[in-house]
Amino acid sequence: MKEKLVPGFIAVLLVGGLIGAILYHTRNNPVQLKGQILKVRSQTIEPGSTVVIIDFRVSNPSLQQFLVRDVAVKMDKADGRTIEGEVFSEVDAQRLLNFYQTLGEKYNQTLIVRDKIDPGVSIDRMLAVRFSASDEEVQNRKAYD
Repeated sequence: MKEKLVPGFIAVLLVGGLIGAILYHTRNNPVQLKGQILKVRSQTIEPGSTVVIIDFRVSNPSLQQFLVRDVAVKMDKADGRTIEGEVFSEVDAQRLLNFYQTLGEKYNQTLIVRDKIDPGVSIDRMLAVRFSASDEEVQNRKAYD
């Protein structure tokens, strides 16, 4: 009986040690992104509804690859309320820019689910978002440094 327990115990110690080493090695390296908004363009598409094109830069300073699982955009209005926008797909964003010529060109790819951002890399992306707000409310949104 002891002969069977010793190898099992050694295997448990080795696996536990390996997991502990991995956790210790990555303890000071959380996966988080740093971002910077480059340009914001907006267009009223109907009363009380505005489309916003956001061009931004995202950096991954960690040692791990970042995989985009979800994309959500929120806007803080001047009165302090936060509203969530509806994000357009890549194809719909291109159609939107083709239809509303005043929004300008599509400079960057759209950030999509399953985009990968490698360690130490910065990428430029864009999002097209519809907010239930007037263009004036979008222009007067709270800005952050």
